Amino acid sequence: FSACGGGGGGESANVSVSQAWPAPTVSLSSSSASVTLNTSVTITWSTTNATSCTATGTWSGSKSASGSEDVSISVAGDNSFSLSCTGSGGSHSASTTVESYQTFNGAVVDDYIRGSDVFIDTNNNYSRENSEYATTTDYEGKFSNLRYSNGNLISYGGFDLDTGILLDRFFLLNKLSSHRDFIVITPITTVAAFMANPENINSILGIDASININTTDPAANLTNGGIYNHLYEKGNQLGVMALSLQNAVNVYNSSIDNTKDYFESIAQVLEQEYNVTPDAVINIEGEAFINKVVDNITATKVSTIDSAITTNIKSAL
Repeated sequence: FSACGGGGGGESANVSVSQAWPAPTVSLSSSSASVTLNTSVTITWSTTNATSCTATGTWSGSKSASGSEDVSISVAGDNSFSLSCTGSGGSHSASTTVESYQTFNGAVVDDYIRGSDVFIDTNNNYSRENSEYATTTDYEGKFSNLRYSNGNLISYGGFDLDTGILLDRFFLLNKLSSHRDFIVITPITTVAAFMANPENINSILGIDASININTTDPAANLTNGGIYNHLYEKGNQLGVMALSLQNAVNVYNSSIDNTKDYFESIAQVLEQEYNVTPDAVINIEGEAFINKVVDNITATKVSTIDSAITTNIKSAL
């Protein structure tokens, strides 16, 4: 505008007026916070005062100011979705995270054990917490779609499918360190889990090197004979030994132990014997081995046990 004074010549002044543009806003959400691996989620977003948007993280590329998109989750773990938008008033971003997990199937096999509680112990206390993933074996001793996590895959209790006998304190274990589609829990995987060098278990028990004890169902492969019969037999022998020790010590000690400590004791003696004769298969049915296992467990479990009771336990085995 121009301002004019009286009298002489006029003088003019220019005034610049700047406009304040509103800052962009970004809203971003996912249809689910947690999904199984290799499934999709729908990412939905909206903005105000934005002229361009760019996606980063699990998705990428230029995006419109608002919309939705189905995105396949192909990586296990946390998947981050971020959206950065700019406009005349600056820039703004938003993000959301989708957890992707894997599931697996399995079986609990001494003979098949139905109705057992199966869970993944993630804090290494060998008991189930409410936050830990769990399921129950069906009538055939199988379970399915258990959410995977590294930890101790534990089976507890249940009924022997063939005999109907209640195994209310029968503890079995498989130590998980990588995902597999099918995983078994057996007396052999239990003993291996308590060994310092579990990779030696096949050699120790004379199990064929081609057999993966963590994924091979001993009962399902019985009809294949040979090396699979041996696998099944060794599992049964270890299971019977642990149960027999547990029952005997519980009677003499008036305790209610499960089989965990007994499998652990067997594992300790197996490794001791293997370290002495690493090229020899350990005869777990032999009197010498059984005596060492009994001595090992009674030394820690029954401090007041007398020699006659120890002898009776050895004879029972």
